[in-house]
Amino acid sequence: MPPRRRAAEAAAEQPSAIQRTDDETGEPQDLGTARAQAAQRVARSRAAHFAHFSAEGDAPATGGEAHVGGTDARHLGPWNSAVELAEARGAALERRQEKLREAAGAAAAEEDWRPARDPSLGPRCDGAVPLLSDLALDQVVSNIEDVETLAGLPYILKTRIARQVCARRAMSAHAVELLTGDQPDELVVADCTLLEPAQLEAALLRVAGPRLEVVDLGLCGRGMTDATARRLAAAGPFLALRTLRLAGAYRLGDEGLLALLRACPALRTLGLPESSRLTGQALERWAEEGPGLEELDIAEDRGMDGRLLARTLPRLGPLTSVVLSGCDIPVAELLGEAGVLPTLRALGLERCAGVSDAALASLAAAHPDLESLDLGDCAALTDAGVAALAQHCRALRVLSLRRCQRVGEEGLEAVAALGTLRTLCVAGVPAAGPGLAAALAARGGKALETLDVSWCRGLRDGSLGRLVEACPGLRRLEVWGCSQLTPAFLHGHGGHDLELVGRGEALRPVLTI
Repeated sequence: MPPRRRAAEAAAEQPSAIQRTDDETGEPQDLGTARAQAAQRVARSRAAHFAHFSAEGDAPATGGEAHVGGTDARHLGPWNSAVELAEARGAALERRQEKLREAAGAAAAEEDWRPARDPSLGPRCDGAVPLLSDLALDQVVSNIEDVETLAGLPYILKTRIARQVCARRAMSAHAVELLTGDQPDELVVADCTLLEPAQLEAALLRVAGPRLEVVDLGLCGRGMTDATARRLAAAGPFLALRTLRLAGAYRLGDEGLLALLRACPALRTLGLPESSRLTGQALERWAEEGPGLEELDIAEDRGMDGRLLARTLPRLGPLTSVVLSGCDIPVAELLGEAGVLPTLRALGLERCAGVSDAALASLAAAHPDLESLDLGDCAALTDAGVAALAQHCRALRVLSLRRCQRVGEEGLEAVAALGTLRTLCVAGVPAAGPGLAAALAARGGKALETLDVSWCRGLRDGSLGRLVEACPGLRRLEVWGCSQLTPAFLHGHGGHDLELVGRGEALRPVLTI
């Protein structure tokens, strides 16, 4: 026998080196057998999911499809599945024909629209001549490091200079010293990331005085600490300060915030977005002192206690605007009862998991005077909640349903029929199509000024063209991601004063405050 064959037979007689112990019997087991048994266990655990049908969790998003095999165990199997499919052919054929008829009707409607301008002329020319003051400010911003002083300039011009300097990422220690050198009434800096903590603190102490009215700092997390807040509060009290906004203050805690709030007895607007260390205890203790707050922004403050906020907000003052985007709050418990925040007019609930149809219905019934509502990324909303909102809030001016993908045509047409909307955002809503455009053109176009239909691929040239012609007050239309639009609309629409955003224009990084 050849040596290679003897070695192979000897190896075959020896037990496999790759073994594991069976979980049930405790006996050694080959790796292949163990893997097969593991696969069987996984299959058994998953079989329960596929054998039970849940109309809520397992139903397809498109709806109307027959569940093959039925829900009864007696009807499971290939024969019964084939019978059900054969019986459902007629209904499926009717649905397909209905879709074809709808598509044909939409195509015919597209053919009825004609551009008001020859698309071959290309984009409209912007004939606006820049103002001399704008050119002068641009020169100042471009050479900000060489400017010796801004003393004597009105605070409005200083705010414009600060905004443009921040947009160019040029807010240095010298620039902030120019803006704060003569102790202005307002300090507005949209981007503080290039300032060292000591430089930001020095700038705040320079403006601290009895005339200070506005402090608005964006991206100030590195320099705004508890120690800085206490030293600023010690320079008070600030009897004229009415607006305090500290965005991105991730190093600011409740103790430092409370000390600063107590030094601002006349505060009316408070913004603390993206301040992750805050828990709401500072607001609760401050509420005991009876502040007269009117506007509050705590968007993306993930450390806020929702139950604590529910008890605190009604005691902060006659709030007219509250932004709770990204916070884990009980919406129905906080805002669903009549008499809670009776002066509320603007509300931001973007990315709030507690927003459901029932919560929105109770909110709308309790606050019928709402004028502005942000419901972006509220995935649980459907037509029922949006229809309840349109039924109760008849004075709604601003509404955002961005990426509310379960809202259908019925809900969109209900809010479009209000006729009071000035700003509407339906970006990323699949149901936004010709029906919404027709409803806005027929009933809601007179007041509409801003419309965002980004990533709404169901809106084509004809639908948007007729909408623009029916809305003489429309000034801004956002169409990001609408690749279905052609030059016939982009260059031929009838909106002479319309600003079309999202197709072809140069992008410029601009910080908003």
